[in-house]
Amino acid sequence: MCLAYLRELPGIYISFGMGLLGQSHLLEVARQVPLEKILVESGSPEGKPRGVHPVNNYDLNHPGLVHRLVEEIARVKGLSARRVAKKMAQNAATIFGINLEQDRMFLGD
Repeated sequence: MCLAYLRELPGIYISFGMGLLGQSHLLEVARQVPLEKILVESGSPEGKPRGVHPVNNYDLNHPGLVHRLVEEIARVKGLSARRVAKKMAQNAATIFGINLEQDRMFLGD
């Protein structure tokens, strides 16, 4: 279904939240969606993924867990997490009109 939307609406992106983790059918979707069309997000505080242990006694989702999404997408696509993270930064910059060439800190260079 996502791939059909991408063909019909070439300007859209598919965003994956923490629900991706541990969900084989969503991981398959992530594998099929081109990296150039993927975004990652932490989602709501209550959307903590399965298998993530609480930090500092808080059992909530937070942006610090997004690296888990990047790692999982990298794994199912057979890419490095660094490559996926850089592409996620580029995709977000495109959507929000950020010029990454002016501020290289977003790419870690």
